[in-house]
Amino acid sequence: MRERVGSTPTSSIKMKGIKMNLKEFFGIALPKWPAMVVRGTDVTAEQAGEIIIRTDRLWFSHNDAEFARELYEALGVELDKDGYNPNLEQWNKAREKYRILNLEYLHNAQIVSSYIGGPHGWCNWSGEIRNVPYNIGKWPGVGDVYEEWKVIAKEFPYLNLRCQLFDKEYCEDNPKPVVEFVVKNGKVIMKEPKEAFQVYDLPCSVMRFIDPWAERGCTIEMFKKALELVRKEKK
Repeated sequence: MRERVGSTPTSSIKMKGIKMNLKEFFGIALPKWPAMVVRGTDVTAEQAGEIIIRTDRLWFSHNDAEFARELYEALGVELDKDGYNPNLEQWNKAREKYRILNLEYLHNAQIVSSYIGGPHGWCNWSGEIRNVPYNIGKWPGVGDVYEEWKVIAKEFPYLNLRCQLFDKEYCEDNPKPVVEFVVKNGKVIMKEPKEAFQVYDLPCSVMRFIDPWAERGCTIEMFKKALELVRKEKK
């Protein structure tokens, strides 16, 4: 059974002449791996750098050991004797230092990723707020995703975006959106989707599998610059 986030809500949103409260939204069933599509207003490259750092887990999923070693070194985190897993104490300190948000479903993975589509997320390094459709999960609840968007909206109040979750995975036939989150001015509301964002299968080039740097979403210089921006924003 999936855990529901927060206490029983009392606020409501009027939809199609019917008042639907947050508890009813939270009762919408999602599949194990629902497709997610985000569309929004672009942000600056500097804002994107902060978003990407603070919404990444900083636990790098990779097959690119050389690049991962450079990333962890920039964070001040040592690796184990096999050169793979980070020192947990140092890793936790780095997450605290860079104010990493505790996200399960809405993180960005634009630094390095072994995902079949490579680096991905709802914000890229150039500041585009949009994503190639991908699945989130495992077994997310609408309430879980709502609470995460609330955290993100509060930390980055300049965001203006819409996010739809679907009743199927992106690779399945005819997925339909079941809930839409609107993030604007530091707030989040939910509504019934009136129009579906386009969901399409993941484009994947054979060239990616022979590119030794395909898992890299940035250069080490970009990463270090973004870390410095986050440090400055804290002051």
